Amino acid sequence: PPPYTPANSPEAATTCVAETAIAKAAREGVLAGDVTDPRVVAAKAVFALAECERQRFDSFVLNAETGDDFMKNVDLAKAQFETARNLYQETTTYRSLRWTIAGHARLGDLHAAFSGKLRGSDPPAEMREPMDRAAFLGELDDVARTFDAGAAKAYASAVASSDAEPGTVAQDTEARAWILAACGSLARIDPAATAGRP
Repeated sequence: PPPYTPANSPEAATTCVAETAIAKAAREGVLAGDVTDPRVVAAKAVFALAECERQRFDSFVLNAETGDDFMKNVDLAKAQFETARNLYQETTTYRSLRWTIAGHARLGDLHAAFSGKLRGSDPPAEMREPMDRAAFLGELDDVARTFDAGAAKAYASAVASSDAEPGTVAQDTEARAWILAACGSLARIDPAATAGRP
């Protein structure tokens, strides 16, 4: 038999070529320990890549002529959602408080964006019966609620991260901005979750 020659898994296709290269180099810097604070450098680079992939997700439109085409569009959007989600989650693993908060906050925004896409979609053009259209929209709303829950969880994680080190956050203008945005978004989804917060 031919010799076993292991290879890395192929990287997912991306339009964020420059951001991917920068993030890759920054990750390698963490492993090599060859910069002053490689965790911060890597977290910032991976976050930038996540933001680029998020822009691609935002470009997807779900509306279609047929139910089959609608579901294909959903699958494409979900695949891009997963790409951006994984990168935001990676951002939170580098133990850099600012970028942990930012990763959680933007992950919440990503979930909320998918929820908005679903609720903002029309039934397929081929679906003409009012009851069928109403049922379709009801099903979309049910799925959107799962993304609402994901958004609330991510926003709450951002808030919890800031609560763990309030002194550090108080001195970081950018981290405070992410927290304010996360709190505002969480309050819209679950007002009880932010009751009593300034």
